[in-house]
Amino acid sequence: MVDTVILDWSGTLVDDLDAVLIGTNEALGHFGHPALTLEDFRREFELPVHRFYDRLIPGADFAALEASFHRGFRSAFDRIRPLDGAEAFLEQTSTAGVRLMVLTTLDVDNAHRQLADFGWNRFFDGIHAGIVDKVPHLVDLVERESLDPARTVFVGDLPHDIEAGRAAGVRTCGVLTGYSDREKLADCRPDWLLGSVTELDDRLRASVQRRSEAS
Repeated sequence: MVDTVILDWSGTLVDDLDAVLIGTNEALGHFGHPALTLEDFRREFELPVHRFYDRLIPGADFAALEASFHRGFRSAFDRIRPLDGAEAFLEQTSTAGVRLMVLTTLDVDNAHRQLADFGWNRFFDGIHAGIVDKVPHLVDLVERESLDPARTVFVGDLPHDIEAGRAAGVRTCGVLTGYSDREKLADCRPDWLLGSVTELDDRLRASVQRRSEAS
């Protein structure tokens, strides 16, 4: 039975891949690295993000990378959209009494701007944004909030999300709407590997139904 769902943002609830690719290429170009294609990006990208940049442009100043990235990202902000079915999933899940939280590397200002633009603040019990490394943060969050790992799911689109969930002892769900392909996520062996969060809805509804019958 699941009573808490912690969700990644980019690629899980929101399609910001175009904006992130534009920002990434702005950052790489600042240091003379050729632009990545979408296929290159999905193959190469990883979190924590410093690992990604350290491989492609070793020794580059991270503050300058961040500034360049955000300049490009902001220029493409109008391309960012909720993923199909994401809002319906949030509505149905929160209405069913499941606690929802966000855990994302997206910086705090952009996360809250998007939340306001989409009108999604009402769904979430906690927003954890600007998290460089999700592994220690999720471990701490589960302990601090006294979450039951057996009733908690962390949903994300990258291997780092699955790594964080496993470290925290919670259930893990990989979704294929973001930055990783099926093979990359399947190699991490999440508890569930789904096309999108909309497919998670049926599993959660079954969990809520079992909880209702048991009470």
